[in-house]
Amino acid sequence: MLGFAGAATLTLMLALPPLLSAPDDVHRLTAAMFTISYSCAVILPVVSGLAWDASGVPSAAFVPIALCGAVMLALAPTIPQPASQSQPS
Repeated sequence: MLGFAGAATLTLMLALPPLLSAPDDVHRLTAAMFTISYSCAVILPVVSGLAWDASGVPSAAFVPIALCGAVMLALAPTIPQPASQSQPS
């Protein structure tokens, strides 16, 4: 299940920038998406380890991960829908 979720996330990361931005801005949006995602991938395990160390409870390490997932679910509907682009004939 985790592998499927990871594959779906990577696929969306590669497919969404051309769909959500103007052709001139695809490179900027892609760079921003990868910068944010890889920064979170580095910071989140550190925060999870700090939560475990601070509480002494191993399951506390999953709280930051769950919070990050909840934030992602809450922000997903706020992604602007692009206007339909007509294809040149």
